[in-house]
Amino acid sequence: MPEVAGQQFEYTPEGIAAAEAAAVEEPSADVMLDELVSDIPQEGDDLATEALPEAEEPEQSEEAQMPDGEILSSLFELIYGDALDESVESQEQLQDLTELLEVMPELSTAIATGEISPSEAAIMIFREASGAPE
Repeated sequence: MPEVAGQQFEYTPEGIAAAEAAAVEEPSADVMLDELVSDIPQEGDDLATEALPEAEEPEQSEEAQMPDGEILSSLFELIYGDALDESVESQEQLQDLTELLEVMPELSTAIATGEISPSEAAIMIFREASGAPE
């Protein structure tokens, strides 16, 4: 069986016709290389670029409402698996969690207002960290 453009074709009149059609559709490596090379600036080309518009800073939504201490402790325990204590490690983890909630103001406010539970918030945080779809 002939292979054209990554496809196998039968040695029949229909297969040969299909292989020829696929070969016509598939540009050769030389053609593709020529197209790529044609985009490379040549000596003497004007390489000036247009001024790009300045990136707008994202609009800051209203300030996040932070969950109270009890809810934050519950969320901490769900995420880190241990109760919040006075250890240096625990305090650093609490700081990390607080910073995370500051950059996710909608989530922080939803937890603080009871719109979602700490368990639901922990799941959302884990999904965000893993890159899994929600």
